[in-house]
Amino acid sequence: MVVRLNLKKTYYTRYFLPLVLGLIPIVAVFVGENIVPLFIILSGILFLFEKSKKENVHKTKSLLLPYLIYILVYIFYTIISSDISLALKQIERQIAIMLIPIIIFFSSWNIRRINFFLETYLIALILVCVFSLIKLSHFYFIWSDWVEISKPSYFQYKFPHLLNAHPTYWSYLLIFGNAILLSNSYFKIEVNKYFSIFTIILFNCILLLLSARTPLLINLLVHIFALVIYFHRFRNQTNLKIKIFFIVIGSGLGLLLFINNSSFFVTKVQSISEDERFFLWPKAMEEIKNNYFIWGEGVGQGNEVLKLYLEKIEDTRINYKQHDLHNQFLKNYLDMGILGFLSLLFLIVYPIFNIKKYFEFNYLLVYSHCLIFLVGTNTESVLYVLKGIILFAVFSPFVILISRSEEYLLNS
Repeated sequence: MVVRLNLKKTYYTRYFLPLVLGLIPIVAVFVGENIVPLFIILSGILFLFEKSKKENVHKTKSLLLPYLIYILVYIFYTIISSDISLALKQIERQIAIMLIPIIIFFSSWNIRRINFFLETYLIALILVCVFSLIKLSHFYFIWSDWVEISKPSYFQYKFPHLLNAHPTYWSYLLIFGNAILLSNSYFKIEVNKYFSIFTIILFNCILLLLSARTPLLINLLVHIFALVIYFHRFRNQTNLKIKIFFIVIGSGLGLLLFINNSSFFVTKVQSISEDERFFLWPKAMEEIKNNYFIWGEGVGQGNEVLKLYLEKIEDTRINYKQHDLHNQFLKNYLDMGILGFLSLLFLIVYPIFNIKKYFEFNYLLVYSHCLIFLVGTNTESVLYVLKGIILFAVFSPFVILISRSEEYLLNS
């Protein structure tokens, strides 16, 4: 009996680490950044109980190369920065980019443990979405008369604020959730087929309500990638292709109906050309050019340059008064020169280098991850804020392991 209890205890403790890791992205976006370090510390403690750590270090240490290069570039430009204290404030946020991948890569993973991570993430995200709709319904019940008279689109604007969440990062979570469900023929997460379809519809409806423009574009690209993979894998199954065709037509009609009835979404799309987040891009490019497209200002100094520029011209913007570039590539280039730009690009696209067969369902998660950060970093400084760093630091190692599952995932 004692032996059985010990075995049972050991079996369940194997899932504590993937449980915590699956919750960290949700916590970062919805609960608050202050509690994230506690979850990282808990992950570190659970890592101490992982088996075969030495063997895993020897086997997976090469996978840390893009993270190591990125951090070393950060350290170098911190050292040469004219304001070390300012640079250190930025680099302390980047610790998670190295620490979380170390915990993940040096732990022992099989497809069941990864599935448990994905299941935890999906369940938490579904619960948040259902709770958000309840909150929105309650808000509508109380304030419907006032909103309908004043500004009907206010409901969509208010929606993410009801959970005190940033609509862009919430949208990234939903896109990753869609990618998991669309590639479930590989992972085989134990979920009812109709519940899976319902969840994809739920996630896409929430995405439309949030109406974050860049994530909606990424989500469309993810679904296109999924369609390409489905049509390639099931090219001989005519009935399935017909079903997919009608699903696409139905989704397209639903999208047109939404656009026709959402003044909030239409207004956001129409304002793209006048978006104030692009205001500082020409100045950043001018400074990069002045540095011969090679050197950087030093970590944190790019913000100071932009701050002085805004003070000089007496910033007339209404919606965005900060000196955030809303572009991680430009931010890295301005601060750390060509090395900062290339190290970021390498960090994001590295999982694609490991792909051997392009039309496999497990690679849809890899494509989705790379799209989120390759496209998303063009309109947000994703790796400057902690919630974005956490999303990348958690998702990136897993998609790398999935892309090289034959080499790095255990059989049992």
